[in-house]
Amino acid sequence: SRNMCLVKFKESVDLGLDLLKQEGLDPKIVAFLWMQGESDATTFLNSHNYYDLQKALVENIREEYAEYQAPGGIAFIDAAVSESGMWQSAFILNQSKLAYSKESSLNFYIDTNALGLDTMQENNDPAHYDSTSMILLGELYGTELSKVLN
Repeated sequence: SRNMCLVKFKESVDLGLDLLKQEGLDPKIVAFLWMQGESDATTFLNSHNYYDLQKALVENIREEYAEYQAPGGIAFIDAAVSESGMWQSAFILNQSKLAYSKESSLNFYIDTNALGLDTMQENNDPAHYDSTSMILLGELYGTELSKVLN
């Protein structure tokens, strides 16, 4: 399942790059925004393996798309998963995300828990942020992306 997701991811990125090139453009990848990990936070083992898996994913993406990287490289902007209680190992997983963000000036981490993003205001879906928090998350990604662009 993970391999199929990576294949679909690559197909989507490749299609987008090809469409831009067909328009006569020279596409550059500035950043890779990531928001994932809830299912990995359901078990202690997956949470402990998350750091290595995330590192391998980002390294693979940076290598795969090196010819498209912006002059400073491809930034990786990640966000914490909710620690609202549904995911037994969310804290451990988020610590992995935080630790990885400190490995490079190209890595960024948004601590959505410290910033008060919520999953339960109107949607009864503990796996996804409510609409207000989703809008805030988009703004937070924009703030981090602005840092990369400047």
